[in-house]
Amino acid sequence: RREFFGLYPSLTLTTAAATMSGYALGTLVHASTGSPLLTAVAMFGPTFATVLGALTLMSVADGDRPRRTLLSLQVLSLVGVSAQAIPGLPMAGRFAILFVLGFVQSLNTGVRMGLLTELVAREQYALARSLMNITSGGMQIVGYALGAALLRVVAPTGVFPISAALTALALLTVAA
Repeated sequence: RREFFGLYPSLTLTTAAATMSGYALGTLVHASTGSPLLTAVAMFGPTFATVLGALTLMSVADGDRPRRTLLSLQVLSLVGVSAQAIPGLPMAGRFAILFVLGFVQSLNTGVRMGLLTELVAREQYALARSLMNITSGGMQIVGYALGAALLRVVAPTGVFPISAALTALALLTVAA
């Protein structure tokens, strides 16, 4: 189905971009603060925020306009990742962006999986959902590897525009 081939690559690109920018942010926080705790929060704090988002936002995922919601969430992700590229952004600002993006990530996942029920036949849903979950995990590994490779040649703030470009490509995929 045509729409699945928009949903799937957008998830792939979004996941790679998020892990690349998370890795870069963790590196930046560690270089700036030297704190292992803040570094861990920078890299894995969005997961905690996602849990909080799941507790409070999941009813929105069942709304009647999942395509519009997904597009809006992609725009928010693009704005957030792009904002991380602002030179001299204070750490408090970086963590605020991180928390907001993590918080709405649960909604993003819920909308994608809800939309998936519309895009594939009932008997294909389990296979499609498994494919998306496996790909998401694989793209996290790829995103961390790409982030690490990029950090060998650019500063952490140089990874954010690349992550923003991947997020913009995901946004265009969702919009199309």
